Amino acid sequence: MDSQRLFTPGLCCSCGSSEVTINSPLYCSVVCKESASYVRYARSYRSDGRDQRPDIAEGIILRLAFVLQGIDPAREPTAPEQFRELVFKRAEGHCEKCGRPFDFDPLTRNLDSVPKVHHLDGGSNDDPNLKAWCGKCKRDDAQSRFLPAEEGSSQNPYARELELRVLSEVPLRPCDDEKEWKLIWRRLSKEAKEVLRNKSQLK
Repeated sequence: MDSQRLFTPGLCCSCGSSEVTINSPLYCSVVCKESASYVRYARSYRSDGRDQRPDIAEGIILRLAFVLQGIDPAREPTAPEQFRELVFKRAEGHCEKCGRPFDFDPLTRNLDSVPKVHHLDGGSNDDPNLKAWCGKCKRDDAQSRFLPAEEGSSQNPYARELELRVLSEVPLRPCDDEKEWKLIWRRLSKEAKEVLRNKSQLK
């Protein structure tokens, strides 16, 4: 199946919505753009088996959590180095959530013991908002965001849809194609803009 056949110029290439614009002809929202980016990211690592590496698997989990929250992964809040040093000093070498000892040695530490600075609410770097967490607590927090407790949560079907797009043997959408997207998106964007211009002229 050719994923490009599933693209209809003038519709969002990720969800099929008609709410696209000349300025954003391929996606109807940042969420759809980041969802497609996540799918390509996960598929690229799955294609050669690297998704089985613990560090890669953690990155995929975190990225999915951001997408389901409507957050641009590239804009994940980060604390400047001076704040990180203060937070880790305050924590005295232990996770402030579970008490796990940190391992700062990059040659020996495992992912569960990697020290992380966690923002409790938003991107503020105020001291009360910054916590020193271990890698496991950070990962568990991310997982809790895309595995809602309530069965009726709107995130459940969307998470399943993204999983199907990642696991599919062939890309289900052109924007899911981890190998071809960089080569075709400009052409598809041009086609979509042309369709949108024509629609605008008919009004």
